[in-house]
Amino acid sequence: MKRRKRRSATAALELIARLGFEAMSMRQLAGQVGVQPAALYRYFPTKEELLYALMREHMEKLIVSWGEARPADWLRLTGKARRTPRCISLKTTSAFTWPVATPRM
Repeated sequence: MKRRKRRSATAALELIARLGFEAMSMRQLAGQVGVQPAALYRYFPTKEELLYALMREHMEKLIVSWGEARPADWLRLTGKARRTPRCISLKTTSAFTWPVATPRM
């Protein structure tokens, strides 16, 4: 991520944690980052796109951590490996859908 986009995402997480997603505005986020609101729309055309980007980044990090876990650890931690689906589909209220693979056992 570009530096300004990364700063915007980090500030958005802080504002969402403090105010909630519905209460946070792009204008507040721009003020927190120190840019004009129009600059944010270059990276995130809507507030929903911003949320989508934050969720996707979080899920990508989660997938990497699953991949780094040893199968023995995975079984011990979940106890449900046989019932875990091979693929999870994440869907948002908009048209975005992407597959998320679970680690092979």
